[in-house]
Amino acid sequence: MLAYCARYAFLPFCSYEDETAAADGQHKIITLNVVEFVKDELRDSEMEFSIDVFSHIFKMILDLQPAYEKYLESRTHDIEGRIAKIREEGYRRISESGMSMPEIEREEKKLEEQIKEMRDDVTREAATSFPCRVLTSHENRVIREVMLDLVLEKHHLSNIYLKDGNTELEQDKLNTLLLRAIDEWKNEILNFRIRDLIKDISAMESAGTPEEVQKLQIKLASLMEIRSKMAKCIGDRIIGV
Repeated sequence: MLAYCARYAFLPFCSYEDETAAADGQHKIITLNVVEFVKDELRDSEMEFSIDVFSHIFKMILDLQPAYEKYLESRTHDIEGRIAKIREEGYRRISESGMSMPEIEREEKKLEEQIKEMRDDVTREAATSFPCRVLTSHENRVIREVMLDLVLEKHHLSNIYLKDGNTELEQDKLNTLLLRAIDEWKNEILNFRIRDLIKDISAMESAGTPEEVQKLQIKLASLMEIRSKMAKCIGDRIIGV
C-alpha cells in the first residue's frame, strides 16, 4: 500500500459530498487524492505502519502536499499559454473549414476534450512524479533507498494486467488495487488476532473456567465471521490458520 502512495501520492482518487451544507444550501464536493484516502482509512480503522521507516516516509509524503500544490500551480501556468494558442488555432481552423453547424459543434467539442486531456496529463504527471523526485533525492540514505525500491517496483507491476492482448497499466487499475491492498492488510491483522485468540483459548482450557473459555470462543467466532466477510471483499478464498 505504501508503494501506491509513493507512486501515485497526489493523484485524485475519489470524491464525496460534504454532509455540511454551505450558506447557499449547496453541498461541497470533496476530492481526496491517494495519500489522503489512505490516511483517512488508516485513521478510521485505527491502523498504522509498524515499520518505522515506512511510517516516516508516509508522513513525509503527506507533508509534501503544500509544496506539491505550488508545483502543480506552476506546471499548470506553464501550459496555459500553449493551451490558449491551441484553442485559438483550433477555433480558427474550424470556422474556416466550411463545415455544417452540427459538424462545427462536434469539432469544437473534440477540441475542448483534447484541451481537457492536456490539463489532465499535466496533473497526472505532477501527481506521480513530484514525491518520487523529492524523496528519491532525500539526504537520508535509508529514505532514498526505500523510496527508490517502492518506485522501481512499478516497472515490474505496471504491465502484468493483460486484457484482449493489450497491456493495462497499473494506474488504470489503481482503484481496485489500492482498495484490495487495504483489505488484505486488515485481513492479515485479523489473522494475527485470530491466531493469538486460539492460543489464549488453548491455554484457558487447561487453566480457566468454562465460562471464560466460552467468552473467548464467542469472540473467536465473531472474528472468524468478520474475516469471512473480508474474504469476499478481497475476492479470494482465505486459507485458515
